Amino acid sequence: MPNFFAKINENNVVLLSKADQMHIKSSLRMKEGDEITIIDISNNRLKHTCKIINNGNSVSAVVCKSEQNNYEPKLEVTLYMSIPKAEKLEFIIQKSIELGVHKIVVFPANRSVSRPDTSKKTIRWQKIAEEAAKQCGRGIIPQIMPCKSLNDALLLSTEDLKFILYEEEHDFSIKQMLNVKTPNSIGFFTGPEGGFEKSEIEAANSSGIRSVSLGNRILRCETVPITALSIIMYSFNEMG
Repeated sequence: MPNFFAKINENNVVLLSKADQMHIKSSLRMKEGDEITIIDISNNRLKHTCKIINNGNSVSAVVCKSEQNNYEPKLEVTLYMSIPKAEKLEFIIQKSIELGVHKIVVFPANRSVSRPDTSKKTIRWQKIAEEAAKQCGRGIIPQIMPCKSLNDALLLSTEDLKFILYEEEHDFSIKQMLNVKTPNSIGFFTGPEGGFEKSEIEAANSSGIRSVSLGNRILRCETVPITALSIIMYSFNEMG
């Protein structure tokens, strides 16, 4: 059943955006009486089964049944991602949202090859986030937030548990880092294609963010956040 984010008014009528109305009519070719799932953007802990109402040129829906939305993780995880090449970042956004990330902060690291105009790219990244959230039944559309530098991203990081993944860290593993009582929030940093420079790791350490190893093998920059996020969600029973 297709998923959409929308507002629901006091009469239990769904207020769909024009883009979603067009998608329902033209792409999905749904008819009056067909069912869709709506996540009310004012209450992401509920999901609603709704029937389509065709009002001439417009499409709306009415709530038939409401139930608890168990697809949204209770643990809020923020990914702080050094900007990789465009197609890699789009892949990371999509898969991280499927795995349950709460927010993604992107920033250029010293070795970042790609340095896009984030004021233009953020609209596209947010659209990818919305589509991924719809596809996997999330209760929110995670925010994609650009930062000008690693230092700015470090200042944003106020989570209960924070760490930076570094291939030269050999003494402290992600398993050790996550061997704690379940926090309310986690933030973790991952590097670009060439990895973090030592000075960047030192800056993170000085901000109270510990260096952590993912193991002996060197992973690609697009593999690291997906692997780390999977480990985090599994460790704190957020994989279902």
